[in-house]
Amino acid sequence: MLAFSLGYFAGTFLITPDLDLADKKVRAKTNWGWLGWMWVPYGWCFSHRGLSHSWIVGPLTRIIYLLGIAGLVYSLGVVVFGYLGIKVSFGFLLDRQIQPFIWSAVLGYYVSQWLHLVVDALWTFPKSARRKKWGRAAVRASRKSRSA
Repeated sequence: MLAFSLGYFAGTFLITPDLDLADKKVRAKTNWGWLGWMWVPYGWCFSHRGLSHSWIVGPLTRIIYLLGIAGLVYSLGVVVFGYLGIKVSFGFLLDRQIQPFIWSAVLGYYVSQWLHLVVDALWTFPKSARRKKWGRAAVRASRKSRSA
């Protein structure tokens, strides 16, 4: 349950589908603090509500991107710590006792991503439904009449 919760909260606050807007000032990027800059290339690679907002591939792209950055940091650490004579290893991640924890965290992460996509669809549905039903001109006219 702890792993699921950690994955869910990480997906809700840190690794959200809105990171494809990281070249702008968005909450998903500011939640990372000074590390928010690392998501800017991700935003360059994916358009908003494109592939990064898909149900399976979208969350997977963010996991792969984050693992790629972690791999670069790990490689740099191995070089630096190796020079200092310190051995660095993450072999414990392959231990059979830790794997259920990892899978539970991944499931929590995916659930948070799917809820984000559902909320996005509910939030944008009324606008798109009005446009289809009445057309763009009628929507603009109704907005003008409400503001007047």
